[in-house]
Amino acid sequence: MEQTYSYFNRDISWLSFNYRVLLESEDSDLPIYERIKFLSIHASNLEEFYEIRVAEQRNVIMHKINAKEDASEAEQVLEAINAEVTRQQQEFFRIFRTLILPELERQNIILYMNDEPKPEHRKFIKTYFAEEIFPFLQPVMLLKNDIRFFVRDKRLYQFVQLKKNKTGERFYSIIKTPYAKIPRFIELPPIAGKYYYMFAEDVISANLPAIFTGYTVKGCYNVKVSRDADIFIDDDESQTDLLETLSKKIRKRKIGDLSRFVYDRRMTSDCLQFIEEVFHIQQKDLIPDNRYLNLEGFIKLPNPVG
Repeated sequence: MEQTYSYFNRDISWLSFNYRVLLESEDSDLPIYERIKFLSIHASNLEEFYEIRVAEQRNVIMHKINAKEDASEAEQVLEAINAEVTRQQQEFFRIFRTLILPELERQNIILYMNDEPKPEHRKFIKTYFAEEIFPFLQPVMLLKNDIRFFVRDKRLYQFVQLKKNKTGERFYSIIKTPYAKIPRFIELPPIAGKYYYMFAEDVISANLPAIFTGYTVKGCYNVKVSRDADIFIDDDESQTDLLETLSKKIRKRKIGDLSRFVYDRRMTSDCLQFIEEVFHIQQKDLIPDNRYLNLEGFIKLPNPVG
């Protein structure tokens, strides 16, 4: 009797594996920083997945490479991928907000997220920004037809909506968070035996009026991109050309085609439309997410007790 076998799509199967990595962070028997490490691993895996696997699906759709599946099949797979990733990201933040943050607080470690800093910390935040962060910021005004701006992969940016006070005219700016110069998590002065930390991007957004004098800040949203880092070698590539081809492809990885543009889901529709136009992004490549991005950086959350 002839047997037939059903196979799972390998990309969806891999996402299921990565989901199991995420679920390890729920294990209350593990030390809290081990659980945070699993969150970081999940996020890091997902970033690489978009750079390689999703990039390959996009290349199939655009007929840049030959593959067993056709463009319509790749479109279906990509739609399923984005749906599953959205589900996992929601689960990620459920775990972090309902399990990880309360346990950190139980251990006297407070991470400010979406809440107002204590009055004792506000002056420190303002001073730290002025002395340690502001000198490294390079805000760029985005003008659709006059200025081109390249968004690097694996970098966090803040997209800022502004209104000029004198004219009421609306402007948009983008700022790269300078992680090479400052830590992702800013340590604030302890209070009553409790340790406090704040995301660097939150310190920046809290001080935007000091950057954009003469403007009113109407909104600030975190954004990031993933780019094609796949190194596809055609089967008929000759051995003599192989090394040169590899060298060229590796050099181009940092400027590869867009795999996804991730944005804070709180972003207003007019901001989103402006982004589509100024960066020439298709709507299907815009992926809504939570306020905090580049979540592989959670592994850098300081442990004040060693």
